[in-house]
Amino acid sequence: MRLAQLSETSGVSTATIKYYLREGLLEPGDRVTATQMDYDARHVHRLRLIRALLEVGGLSLATVRNVLTVMEEPDVRPKDVERAAQEPLSTRAGLQRTEATSDAAVSEILALAEDWGWAISPDSPAVYTAAEALETLLRLGQTGLADQLDEYARSAEIAAAADVKASHLDGSTREATEALIVGNVMGDLLLASLRRLAQVHRLRESQRSGRCCPASENRSGTGHCG
Repeated sequence: MRLAQLSETSGVSTATIKYYLREGLLEPGDRVTATQMDYDARHVHRLRLIRALLEVGGLSLATVRNVLTVMEEPDVRPKDVERAAQEPLSTRAGLQRTEATSDAAVSEILALAEDWGWAISPDSPAVYTAAEALETLLRLGQTGLADQLDEYARSAEIAAAADVKASHLDGSTREATEALIVGNVMGDLLLASLRRLAQVHRLRESQRSGRCCPASENRSGTGHCG
């Protein structure tokens, strides 16, 4: 297909496609003439992936370029896949370890990970993101949330298991890498949105009954009484 058809099929303007080509986010098509290129379904998929990461995922152009580069590596190492999958979290939040992140908060997150048997790198951006969140909660006097760390870890374990199950790890390295990256970005949004919906439900139930129903008191285990 020509550029105009690629634009129509992908829903991305020709000007934007040309910009992605210049930035190296989209690989060139097969040259047909001196001025025309031929594109195929791979380009359509790449355009949709780029737009999803930029517009829905809210990632920066530089971050998208980095993760796409890892995806294209023929002999990508597992640690590079892990880094690429985790990069959107740290770059989107703009979080790295700062002087405000106390050793105590970092130690508590690492201890939590150890309790759950998570084999992680102690310098993972996610460790400092979690530690900074915990530190902020304590600084604001919101100890209620901080006291529920183990419950949050339980939810994270369930979500992570679903992530890996959905990542098609039995496919090619490129497919697995893309699935992990997209799963992290979109999974964060999906999980946060579903959490908000469940939160609204639980608050309304609490207002009607005058208390939050413990999950152990209902058949579904969701906190819904009756």
